[in-house]
Amino acid sequence: MSEDRTVATELFEGRIERLGWGGVGIARHADGRIILLRHTLALFPGELVRAEIEWKARHAEGRVLEILEADPQRITPLCPWAAACGGCDLQGAPLRGTELKRLMVADLLAKQLGPEQDWEWSAADDNTLRNVIQLHLADGRLGYHARGSHELVEIGKCMAARPGLSASIGHLRAGIANGDLPALEGRWELVCGNPEEPVIAWHESDPRRFWELTADSWQDSEGKMSFLLRDGAPIVNLSSGFFQTSGGAAIRWFRALFGRWQLSGDRLHDLYGGCGLFSRLLCDSFSSFSVVDSSEASITSAVANLSGQSARCFQREVDSYIERMQSRPNDLIILDPPRSGLSRTACKALCDQGAGALVLIGCDGAAFCRDMARLDSGWRLEKLEVADLFPWTVHCEFAALLLNRAG
Repeated sequence: MSEDRTVATELFEGRIERLGWGGVGIARHADGRIILLRHTLALFPGELVRAEIEWKARHAEGRVLEILEADPQRITPLCPWAAACGGCDLQGAPLRGTELKRLMVADLLAKQLGPEQDWEWSAADDNTLRNVIQLHLADGRLGYHARGSHELVEIGKCMAARPGLSASIGHLRAGIANGDLPALEGRWELVCGNPEEPVIAWHESDPRRFWELTADSWQDSEGKMSFLLRDGAPIVNLSSGFFQTSGGAAIRWFRALFGRWQLSGDRLHDLYGGCGLFSRLLCDSFSSFSVVDSSEASITSAVANLSGQSARCFQREVDSYIERMQSRPNDLIILDPPRSGLSRTACKALCDQGAGALVLIGCDGAAFCRDMARLDSGWRLEKLEVADLFPWTVHCEFAALLLNRAG
């Protein structure tokens, strides 16, 4: 006899109490149990919804079928692909969703770090736009992944991207169709730096081959992008190496943040350092620099960007590097790991370091708070700031200044 694996569901009608991390609407059953609800776009506190839910051991999860009473501030998304595309959950919110995002962050930090924890919030401005986008090609179709799946949503433009980058989506599609670019399935990235520079394309199968958009055609390229820093000198990055997604806005925010925190010392240990951006921003505040990243493209760029400094650049796995790293009380460690955060091994090794201060950066709040807890035995939280560097999405940039408990 076959086993019936049908999942029992039920209908729920109720109001959204608050927003949890990741845009989850939090409601409450009549018996007091928590219900976590998702919708095609973010939900607003106070909205009355009808949802299909499934009970777990202590709570229920479900999807909203209908918004019965919408928040008066809810707007029709400006992007025609918003309901299907997996990127911009906050397209239904005015002012680019920054207030909803602040509420999500407040809920997360109160739960993970305690309601008494102070933190500063920086909202996005109109110039906070993406300079990197990832598209996917499958069966001749080019677009973003749909929300919660790997199905493709074919798009014509992206309002979260810089205008020139958005316009190049159609050129990428045309270039693949007419043979200017190879019809390689999988992930394509479009990247741009300073406004006067061309858009660059590359495919995940070969991070050393690049094309740049000139007029209406794609030509072979060195793949270098750059941003001008305050001193007028550029910071250069190979397009297949990591760079901040909202490059110009990120540079402005981190420069101001480091200034507010008055970071200085002897050696800066710039881990997951990419092309050396943070070392460049702090080049007048430290005597020497160590930049560590696993990416060959990133380290190649870091060597060029720090050529005038007392800097050593290492292409290494950061976890193994931390285990052998030696730091002193007047040193600073900066970590900007991938979205998944630090490993447990790295956190343990960091708690044995001798540096006087550590800056932890992360773009996923849950992973960031988990890492903060793992570092707590060796490091004390001094300052915490959060910035909306990813408009219309549920993502933020978190940065914490930690001081060594050993004094």
